[in-house]
Amino acid sequence: MHQYLNDNNLLSQEQSGFRALHSTVSCLLKSTDDWYSAFDNSEMVGATFIDHRKAFDTVDHSLLCGKLERYGVRNNELRWFVSYLAGRKQFVE
Repeated sequence: MHQYLNDNNLLSQEQSGFRALHSTVSCLLKSTDDWYSAFDNSEMVGATFIDHRKAFDTVDHSLLCGKLERYGVRNNELRWFVSYLAGRKQFVE
């Protein structure tokens, strides 16, 4: 799936997680560099930090599978995701 997303340029350039040579540190470095540039240009800076621990619980699985299909995921690959997500629950402890 990762290869497919890369090959079809479906990942945002701002995506740091799950990408080679990217990490939470590279995300933080990019953010702080953007903030300092804004400060230098007398621009206002704002930031929002979100705790995504419960994100899996809030994603509508049918909407997710529909989005995968719109991105070109088909046949066995799409059926695998549908099957994997069917009736699945997850929690963070």
